[in-house]
Amino acid sequence: MKIIKFSISGIIKVGDGRGFIVERGAFRFILTAAHCLPHLPPCHLMSHLEEITYRDLAGHLDGDGAVWVECIFADPVQDIAVLGTPDYQELFEQADLYKKLTGAVMPVQIREAVAGETAWVLDLGGEFKSFVLEGNNRRRLWGKITEGIMKPGMSGSPIFGDDGLAISLCNIGGPSPDSPLINLEKCLPGWF
Repeated sequence: MKIIKFSISGIIKVGDGRGFIVERGAFRFILTAAHCLPHLPPCHLMSHLEEITYRDLAGHLDGDGAVWVECIFADPVQDIAVLGTPDYQELFEQADLYKKLTGAVMPVQIREAVAGETAWVLDLGGEFKSFVLEGNNRRRLWGKITEGIMKPGMSGSPIFGDDGLAISLCNIGGPSPDSPLINLEKCLPGWF
């Protein structure tokens, strides 16, 4: 089996799961599984700060969550969320801590998945495990996944291609031998 080394500096803890830091323009965001949030934000644009801000949700992979985040996008069907910095005016200290957490690492880059490629995920023991993607139908991916590769606590972890770019993330029910994964690039909002 081919041994691949990926950088894990962009992978962080989000609630009881994980997430990873990505960069868009001058901003850093955290991608995670929506079910890693303590609750989903409301479905309207006039949300109150306390409805979209999560206290002490994110932190270093090996430590406790201590950084506040704001939910910018959540899709419970695809099980994906985009988190960003808390409000700079009202939560300046928390926004500064977010900036320190997300600014101290190399962000993870993403791309569309390709059927037939090898996919890699960081297990709870800190080792990368692989499986082969067998199908891709725009938003969903299927793979030849060994039973037990995914465990609770890995939700929100990036799933990498051989090139070290994220192609999916661990989400509800997946991946198991029978459940699909999301095609990350196709499930993110268009503005992202």
